[in-house]
Amino acid sequence: MITTYNAENSLKSIYLSVITDLLNTQTNPLLTKIEKTSNDVWGIEIRKAIEHNGKYIQLVSTLKNFYGQVEISEKAIRVFNNNGIVNFMNLANDEFEKFLSQARNDFSRMLFSEERDSKWLTGIADIFDITKPLYGHERSELPLFMPIIKEVTELNDIAIEQAIDEVELNGGKVDFIAVSRDVKYAYVEQHKIIDIMQLNGGFKTLSHNGIPMVFDKSIPQGTMYLLDTSKFALHQLCDWEWLEDECGRILRKTPNKDTYTATLVKYGDLICEAPNCQAMIKLTKNN
Repeated sequence: MITTYNAENSLKSIYLSVITDLLNTQTNPLLTKIEKTSNDVWGIEIRKAIEHNGKYIQLVSTLKNFYGQVEISEKAIRVFNNNGIVNFMNLANDEFEKFLSQARNDFSRMLFSEERDSKWLTGIADIFDITKPLYGHERSELPLFMPIIKEVTELNDIAIEQAIDEVELNGGKVDFIAVSRDVKYAYVEQHKIIDIMQLNGGFKTLSHNGIPMVFDKSIPQGTMYLLDTSKFALHQLCDWEWLEDECGRILRKTPNKDTYTATLVKYGDLICEAPNCQAMIKLTKNN
């Protein structure tokens, strides 16, 4: 009978810190840039008080569950038991890379997709959906909750600079631009010289006057987001942890397969304390 004891200890003592760092820094360039904090977490809720025009406002959200499942072959576990950690790591690394690839897709969708799921974190699409309440407040209550939305028939630098200026007039500073595929191509077509910059986490991207311009496949067509990331924070109960059973085990046999699964979990949500310091340019068809 195969024993998972050694592999589980390795996952807890060695791999958890490595995977946590990769998830926090290499799954999505926007998430990498945003602050992570355990502040303002009360039970299953986030309650953040902010000062606005001499009054305090409370932003409220429930903790969302983020899961990631790692599948490890029985072969890798047997190799660990017979030959030690080095050979196990060689086999397991490919399986962890598959896990990270799936995590990149999941966070891309949660952050930017307009097709929302009530179990997802509060994403950028939610910040700009002015038809719905945000953090327990109707949008009409305060100008603070109204992001800047501009519609243009053709992308141009004037529209981009106007949006950046409007963010600054509201007390923000654009330090991150996220675009859909077609907007990226339109921008490249208009500029003879394109600057490239490297971000934390190893991401390479375009640069607009020193501001990173990142393409994400989940951003709706014809969309450019101009964000002040200092106004965001990922409030979390804790960082990534292995989901354990009552005996402290983290590996579970997959039914009818020669694999075991281990589940990583985090509880949190994305809070934007100043939606009015965020801008979107939307390309519309010229009728």
